[in-house]
Amino acid sequence: MIIIYKGVKIVPQADAWVVERLGKYHKTIEGGLHILIPMLDTIRTRVTKQEQIIDIPEQSVITKDNVNISVDGIVFVQVENASEAVYGIVNFKKAVSNLSTTSLRAEIGQLALDETLSSRDALNRRIFVALDEATQKWGVKTMRVELRDISVPVEIEEAMDMINEAIGKNASSAEYLLTKDRIAAFSELAKSDSKDKVIVPYEATEFVGSLLMLSEFMGKSKS
Repeated sequence: MIIIYKGVKIVPQADAWVVERLGKYHKTIEGGLHILIPMLDTIRTRVTKQEQIIDIPEQSVITKDNVNISVDGIVFVQVENASEAVYGIVNFKKAVSNLSTTSLRAEIGQLALDETLSSRDALNRRIFVALDEATQKWGVKTMRVELRDISVPVEIEEAMDMINEAIGKNASSAEYLLTKDRIAAFSELAKSDSKDKVIVPYEATEFVGSLLMLSEFMGKSKS
């Protein structure tokens, strides 16, 4: 009776138990009643099939324009293959956490501060793709990634508030910023070694546009 009792196992619906026989992987048993052979079969690990939350700890990350920001988040994963999750990696939760940190640093390192703050959804998708590709080898499915908080240094935040306030009070401030971007873009274009480039001043493009409008108007007048 004791032997029979030890051989009967009832697995909860949301669990998957990895069974070893004489030290080697034998099978995975899931929700329901199962009979094992005592002294030959042992339960190596009990794995939940429910979604699990893994923290991306708060960390300092440097953006493309050399701004040091603090970021944290969470990753939702689900074990699809219990044996691969047990034998494929020592600790899949720790591995996912470390891989999330590495992917986060790599992705933000390619973006400027304003891009990082305005493209959180895109960041979530990129990190998700990187994680999902890696975790599939461990029998784990990445369900989704959520960046919870992106914090910028106090002085940067104050400067951004000062700029937003200035734009709200004076429309010329926005035009000034756009002009700076145009100058920077033309400067980068001028550095190119290409012989096929043609640089047209912004005012010239406005002039050409006016001529086209005038020509169209004159054509309609004649008809």
